[in-house]
Amino acid sequence: SFDYGPVVGVCKTATGDIAFASKTGCVWRLRAATGEAVGTPNDLRQPLAFGPILVGDRLAVVSTDGTLLIMQGFGGRVTQP
Repeated sequence: SFDYGPVVGVCKTATGDIAFASKTGCVWRLRAATGEAVGTPNDLRQPLAFGPILVGDRLAVVSTDGTLLIMQGFGGRVTQP
C-alpha cells in the first residue's frame, strides 16, 4: 500500500512503468506488469494540481499555483521551463 495522498494523475512512462502524482506533491512509479515500486518516490514539496504527463522522456506536473515542473530523469532535479 502507498500512502502519498490523493492521486491527481497517472500516466505511462517512456520505460513502460506507470507514474502517479499525488495532491501532496509526491511522484512515484510502479512496474505495470507487477505493481512493484520502481526507485524512490520524488517529494516535490509543493501541492500538485495536475500530472504527471509524459513530455519526451521526462515527466511534467503542475503545482496548485500553476507552476509547470519538469522532472529531469526520475529521481533527478526538477526544473521550471
